[in-house]
Amino acid sequence: MFSASGGYQNCFRLNCGLPWSEELEQAMKTLVNLINSINKESKKI
Repeated sequence: MFSASGGYQNCFRLNCGLPWSEELEQAMKTLVNLINSINKESKKI
């Protein structure tokens, strides 16, 4: 995300124009798991 004040440096925006489906739900769960893994690893440093 963009902020003129430099805020939101730890945020991103995800847009999707597809109809909701089981496949999309599984993909979102995978994305959540990946983000959580990265977040846990970054806290170890």
